[in-house]
Amino acid sequence: MKITVHLDLEEVDYIAIVQAANYKRISTEDFIRQAIRKAIEDTMNEMRPTPTQSFQSQTPESEERDREVKIRKKEEK
Repeated sequence: MKITVHLDLEEVDYIAIVQAANYKRISTEDFIRQAIRKAIEDTMNEMRPTPTQSFQSQTPESEERDREVKIRKKEEK
């Protein structure tokens, strides 16, 4: 699927995009596409919780339930 996007850029930003695209020897459209993909990838990676974040986001109830499960597993052994 293709969509058309209108970018409202300051002239200095547009010039920077053109210069960067020329440096990479690609079209400005391809440069912008790559920049958008990279920004999405970076954002998605930021959104993934780390093991520490997952643990910290637990509620007191879920922590208690986890402790109970661990105790039961020890008792079963």
